[in-house]
Amino acid sequence: MCSELLGLTENLSNINKSGETVQPSRLTGAKKEHTVLVTGTIAKRVKLRPSVLRDLAEEQLILPQPIAENKLIGEEDYLEFEDDVQIVRLAGAVKMDDMATGCVVGLYGKQLDDDIFEVNRVIWPCKAPQPPYPAFDDDRYVMFVSGFSFTGQTEKDAQKLVALDLLQKWLCGSLSVSPKERGIVERLVRLVVAGESVAITDQGREFTTAARYLIKNEECPNVECAAHMDKFLSKISSMLEVDVMPGLGDPSTHLMPQQPIHRAVFPKSSQHGKMLNLVTNPYHFSLDGVHIMGTSGESLSDLRRFAKEANSVDLLRKILDWQHLAPTVPDTIDGFPFAERDPFIIETFPHILFAANQSEVSHAIADFEDGRCTLLLSVPSFTKSSSVVLVNLRTLEVIEHKFSVDKLVCDS
Repeated sequence: MCSELLGLTENLSNINKSGETVQPSRLTGAKKEHTVLVTGTIAKRVKLRPSVLRDLAEEQLILPQPIAENKLIGEEDYLEFEDDVQIVRLAGAVKMDDMATGCVVGLYGKQLDDDIFEVNRVIWPCKAPQPPYPAFDDDRYVMFVSGFSFTGQTEKDAQKLVALDLLQKWLCGSLSVSPKERGIVERLVRLVVAGESVAITDQGREFTTAARYLIKNEECPNVECAAHMDKFLSKISSMLEVDVMPGLGDPSTHLMPQQPIHRAVFPKSSQHGKMLNLVTNPYHFSLDGVHIMGTSGESLSDLRRFAKEANSVDLLRKILDWQHLAPTVPDTIDGFPFAERDPFIIETFPHILFAANQSEVSHAIADFEDGRCTLLLSVPSFTKSSSVVLVNLRTLEVIEHKFSVDKLVCDS
């Protein structure tokens, strides 16, 4: 259990409820029918839960399986709670959608049987501090796009390349647009390309075995995918600062947190120096004082598989309650082992929290204690939607802009 998450929203050393003083306790020290306060880790017991431990052929390295969209959770599934010595099944005031495997919580309740704990109240970790939101005199926009999913095959990528060409011309001012749209383009201050730029195909596996091409006289089929991205980025980064995150299938380490894509993958656009930022996944940055944090979407898609009804915005809010960007790492998402620290803990409460490569645009403003306020943003896959998302940093207005052959649509 990570000690950084043991600061809870209440003083765990002395909670007074209905005149009764409750001291923190271990499960082994809890007496039946006596109210106690325990801290530990949540685990969802899901019958259909996939395992990340797969037998790999000795001579083959492969990417993790793409996150399935279908629900894995069923009526027979349940929650467990574990401290450092015991595991119990949870009952009472706790819902499956409120929890995720890996969450660290405080539970106020009582032991019913040796393996059943009835929850009266859930206590989440303390919220990280949130810097004050800056005041802006004029509009300025940040654009999010994700899921180009290039295959390297001209026929499959044809429609996508047309939409991408429209996006490029729109950003470069080559399209005839309304004065309102022209004003938006002129006030763009950052473009975030949030992962999954390469499609998950058999070809995608070659990125993890690129060393083979050093000794074989054959061309890596995904060179074409990188070339499409490099061409697009080289034109855009010449006039607008661009952040490129890795995602599932991209030429980066597939273990979370993902490391930046190497600049050698984008030789043309890398010539623009600091205008092209190759960053990690998850990614946290400050733009004119606005703290923006997000992922390429694998963790949110994984959480949705284990939720009954929660949508993307609901889960983003839960992530802020949990104060953890990816609680299911390394259970159902592969991740690096960290002994001393957890890189997914939220240490600065963001003004904007996004998850990319989702099925559609959704967003909401969420208020939290002590005046904290965050825009929760679900960014769609460009391959599925042909759209990008823009956020006005002055007002936090969200605009979806669609690009297609027959029409260009800008919706707020």
